[in-house]
Amino acid sequence: MPHSRRGQHDVVDGSVLPNRSLEDRQMGDGKWTPARVEQTMHFPGFGCNPPTPLTLQGRTRPRVKGMSAAADFIDDSLQYESTEERAEDYERRLGDALEFYGASVGAIRGTIRNASRRYPELQHDAITALASELWARPVFERRLAAVVLLQSNLKLLHISDLTRVEGFLRSAAVQDLADPIAVDVVGALLLRLNEQDALRARAVLERWAVSESVWLRRAAVLVHLPAFRKGEGDEAGFRRTVRLVTGAQDGRVEEVEEAIRILREARGS
Repeated sequence: MPHSRRGQHDVVDGSVLPNRSLEDRQMGDGKWTPARVEQTMHFPGFGCNPPTPLTLQGRTRPRVKGMSAAADFIDDSLQYESTEERAEDYERRLGDALEFYGASVGAIRGTIRNASRRYPELQHDAITALASELWARPVFERRLAAVVLLQSNLKLLHISDLTRVEGFLRSAAVQDLADPIAVDVVGALLLRLNEQDALRARAVLERWAVSESVWLRRAAVLVHLPAFRKGEGDEAGFRRTVRLVTGAQDGRVEEVEEAIRILREARGS
C-alpha cells in the first residue's frame, strides 16, 4: 500500500486540500529545478512567460515532446514556485509513490487561475484533455493541479467524465489526491446532476464501492460528503454504499473505515 497521510487537510472554500504549512524550497537531488536566481520575473501569468531555463543539476531541461502550451505553462510555473524543503516534506509524509516538485497548494491554485486567464478559450474537451495531460506524469503537484483544474471548471463536466476520473482515482497513489477528487470533483458534480444522470452516477458509484481499488471504495463513501454538508444527504444511498464496501473483498480497510467515520460525523450520528 502506498504511503498516505490522514487527518491533515485544509478546507479552502469548502474543498479538501492538503495541508499548506510548509517552507519554501528549491528543488535538488536530481530533480528538475528552475534557475530562480538568474533573473527577476513577474509571477507567471501576468504578462510574461514562466522563467527559463529549467535545469537538472545545471543542465537545461528538455521540453516534454508533445506537451500542449497550457500544460507546459502550468508545469513551468509549478517548478518555478517550488522549494527543496517543501518537496522533502511532501516525500516524508506521502512516501515515494510519486515525484514532488515542492510547490505549495496556494501556488498550484494560483497557477491554475493564471492558466485560465492565459487560455480562456479552453472548453470541456480541452479542459478534460489538459487534466489528463497533467495527470499523465506521476508528479504530485501536476496531479493536484489537474484536480484543481477540474474543480475550477465543474460547470463544464458531464456524467461521462466519471470514466476519466475513475482512472485518476485508481492511480491516485496518495490520499491527498484521492480525497479532493472524491469530494471536490465527484461529490460536487453529483449535486448538479439531473435525475437521469444521477441514476447513471449511482450505478458507477456502486461499482466503485465493490472495486478492488481502495481509493475507489473510499471515494464511493466520500462522494456523499458535499450533500450531507448542505443538509441534502441521501441517507439510504449512504447506507447502501456502506453495505457494498463492507461486502467487498478487503472492503473495510482503514482508509475506508476512516471515510465512513467522516460521513457519520457529517451526518451528526
